[in-house]
Amino acid sequence: SRLAPPRPGARPKGGDPGAAQPGPPEGSAPEAMAPRPLQKAWAVATLCAAAGVGGATNTEIKDRIDELEAILRSQQRILQGQDERVAILEGLASAGEGARRLQAPTQTIHGAFDSEHVAYSDREAWARMISQVWLILCGALVFFMQAGFAMIEVGTCRARGMNTIAMKYLTHTCVAVICWWTIGWAFAFGGPYELNTSLGKAVKSDIIGHEGFAGDQFYTSLGGGRYEPSMTIARWFQQWAICVAATSIASGAVGERMCFSGYLVYAAVMSALVYPIVVCCTWGRGWIYDITDAGFQDMAGAGIVHLCGGTAALVGAVATGARRDRWTSPDRFQPSNTGLVALGTFILWFGWYGLNGSAVTMTSLSDAFLAAQAVANTTLSAAVSGLLAFTANLAITKRFDITVFCSGITAGLVVISAGAATVPMWSAVVMGAIGGANYLGFSYLLKHLKVDDPCDRFAIHAVPGIMGVIFAPIFDLSFAFASINGPAGWDCIRDSAGLCATDAWIQVLLANLILICFVLAWTVLWSLAVFVPLRMLGLTTSPEELEEASSPAGADDREFSYANPGQGSKPTLHMI
Repeated sequence: SRLAPPRPGARPKGGDPGAAQPGPPEGSAPEAMAPRPLQKAWAVATLCAAAGVGGATNTEIKDRIDELEAILRSQQRILQGQDERVAILEGLASAGEGARRLQAPTQTIHGAFDSEHVAYSDREAWARMISQVWLILCGALVFFMQAGFAMIEVGTCRARGMNTIAMKYLTHTCVAVICWWTIGWAFAFGGPYELNTSLGKAVKSDIIGHEGFAGDQFYTSLGGGRYEPSMTIARWFQQWAICVAATSIASGAVGERMCFSGYLVYAAVMSALVYPIVVCCTWGRGWIYDITDAGFQDMAGAGIVHLCGGTAALVGAVATGARRDRWTSPDRFQPSNTGLVALGTFILWFGWYGLNGSAVTMTSLSDAFLAAQAVANTTLSAAVSGLLAFTANLAITKRFDITVFCSGITAGLVVISAGAATVPMWSAVVMGAIGGANYLGFSYLLKHLKVDDPCDRFAIHAVPGIMGVIFAPIFDLSFAFASINGPAGWDCIRDSAGLCATDAWIQVLLANLILICFVLAWTVLWSLAVFVPLRMLGLTTSPEELEEASSPAGADDREFSYANPGQGSKPTLHMI
């Protein structure tokens, strides 16, 4: 068999792909322009004819020349076919269609086991490894916040609800795992949002994802028993922890009276539909993500997570109604264990470093500095908010209130979440004060309106969440109303000319206001769709007889605490 000779101008193997072989010089003879194999063949034929080649006759020489000409024609056909194939491949590559494409080798954790796959470079491998570990660590910290939420609710409510509260948190966490895995993740991050209709047209859907149900596409088969994991596995875990946090916010607003089964219905709808759609429209690159050229700014979910959960909490508190004798005998509803409230607050504070830190992907040195900025601002905002709420309440009521102090700290954690990594430290102090003041004011307002929210979840999460989303672009690093860093981090958002966009901050503020309106409308709509039917079915409030049976006869509910539960008392579980 014969190998086809290389054509002129072809790129040599192992050489510079950008350098081509030189062509024939100008003015060359036609013979010099022929391919090199043709030149050799004609030279051999000429020598044979001139020398007679060992006394060969003219007939033999003519036969040999005919044979060489046949070989030359065959070589020309081969070269022509190669040129045609190369032209076809180049056309397919430039058009981006066809079955055969020119593709770069795919990077894989298995290395270069064939010609289509290569190993990650050391730098890329380290970057991906650090990013994965960072998401796992942050997700674990956020998940630990469940213990904080549970301890705060247990310590704030009366001891009669201890078993119910513990059962609620354990169960809704497990329910959220299943809901997030089956459909929640897909609805939230299942882009790109191109759906094929029955007419064969591409329709853009900016409100709901459609890929990744039940872990689909988390792994890719490479053949030969090899599988390539995707980078979304760790992100799925981290985002699930945030989903559980958003779902658990409403638990403290319906404490002591909502039936266990009714609460599970809410938890399933919240983690499978309500919260994922909010995420899809924002972090999932839906319609709010690029509603303006500068985008929106809510890095860790002051609006996406806490406004959503806090709004559902308010609707739940109104739908379930007040606890019996809540407003006629308020002394019976004092916190049963302030030590647990303080412990839960410290756990939340600790876990919040994972929540605000996870807003940074940790793929570069710049990201590491952003994460440091986020945790520093989180610390400042929480401290200022807690101190302001505590001292203001002390001046008003003339008494120390540990629960107000703890709630103020949590409000400070919420308000800074929108721009924890993108505001200067003095802004974190100001925003913490704003969060603490708004929490305290709305806590008083809800009590005046006789809305029974035992853990002040609306005042702690929804109100500071709104404040954080509004003030994050205002108190940005570029605090001059001339430009904004926002999601860009350490650099300003730039226009097409490469200059800091002067109208970017107003675009971000406008997008954030739209975000607030959407989250409020969407969450209220679906919360009503859940809680109103539950109320009609009698699943929002436990029977009064069960409440009476839960307390020891003649005992004061305030004294019925974990530190001194009373002789022979036994907390019960509302299993209706």
